[in-house]
Amino acid sequence: TRRGVLVLAGPAARIDTATSAEYVSAYNERRRWLLRLAVLLQRTAVDPRAPCDAPWVVSDTRTGHRGRGYRGRWYTPGWPWPFDGGVGIVGSKCRYGEAEPNTTGATADCCAPIFGKVAGVRCYETAHPAIVETYLATTYARRTQSAELPLADLMVGGEVDAGKLRAVRGRYEQQVLWVRPPLPLPPLRGLSTSDRAAVQRFASKECLTALKGSL
Repeated sequence: TRRGVLVLAGPAARIDTATSAEYVSAYNERRRWLLRLAVLLQRTAVDPRAPCDAPWVVSDTRTGHRGRGYRGRWYTPGWPWPFDGGVGIVGSKCRYGEAEPNTTGATADCCAPIFGKVAGVRCYETAHPAIVETYLATTYARRTQSAELPLADLMVGGEVDAGKLRAVRGRYEQQVLWVRPPLPLPPLRGLSTSDRAAVQRFASKECLTALKGSL
């Protein structure tokens, strides 16, 4: 990636849903939104994490493996195979599980989604959230390689302006650029034909229809 990565922060970074199907739908919606911004900023979009306490995460009680899961949940591999509703989660420790800038280096439980046979999750060229941990692994990097995009300054009439995004992409030299959109996600306006073509190059045929519908 030419300039680093673009990462969701704030409420949009946490996907709270009652079911795994709703999670997958929201997950892909936010990935498509972030991918469009990332292409205009010449960065790589980073996938959202999954809440470790999501109600759709399979419990020990349901699997029959009482006491063997992590904190009462059967995280990975999702159960029953190949994942409950097509998605399970992998638990670990990380600094950016809450998708917020973190200068202290403190770690906490975090989770990332892992998918079985479910449509639309493997056809975008995006990055796993662990890449943020790699980029910001040192105290020096956390102090110098993280910045936040002032999204409110790049909006016109409640929509993110593509021209304003292009104008600021050279302003940030940090490897990790956070963006904190409101919910619902604001539309993106002013994409040129070449912008649309550039975004579509980051999706395989399976996801082109959904991606084109969001452009």
